[in-house]
Parts: sequence; C-alpha cells; structure tokens
Amino acid sequence: MFSETKARSATKAILWRLVAVTNSFVISWFFFETILVALGAAVAMNVTGLFIYYLYERMWNRVGWGKITEATAIKKINEEELTKPANASYNHYYEDDGDL
Repeated sequence: MFSETKARSATKAILWRLVAVTNSFVISWFFFETILVALGAAVAMNVTGLFIYYLYERMWNRVGWGKITEATAIKKINEEELTKPANASYNHYYEDDGDL
C-alpha cells in the first residue's frame, strides 16, 4: 500500500512553505513598501501555514482515492488475464501509435 513517511510529509511541507514565504514576502512588500514589515507578515503567515500544511498532507495520506498501489496494479493485471481470449496478446500496450 502506498503511504508517505512522516519525514517525507515534513520535508514537502517545509519546502512548500519556503516557496510560500517568498510569495508572501513579495506581495507584502508591494503593499507595505517596507522590507521589515513585509518580512514579518510573510513569516507570521507561513509559520502557521507550515503546521496546517503538514496536517493537511497527513490527512490526505489516509485517503485512498486517486492512489494506484502495487496491489491494485497486480489485481488489474490478473483481471485482464482472466478475461483475455486465449489468442490475445498484450502487444497493444507496446505498439507505437505514431503520435510522437
């Protein structure tokens, strides 16, 4: 089953918050026109955002919708094997459709 480690969720949260702090800083600087005020606003907004995003990621980690696990893939292959005619092949998965 697919799931993320807490370390992966925390790393993603921290890196995303760095992007968000930069974004918040640039927007705040535009409105406040003072670097220290803009920096303070950006940091304050994003410190709380770090924890909220971490919890959000952990919550989504519990949701199975949209995940393709190894077990799901194996089950699908097995189902195809059961319904495949005896003379059929899987070559259509590998054929070049000419779109490239």
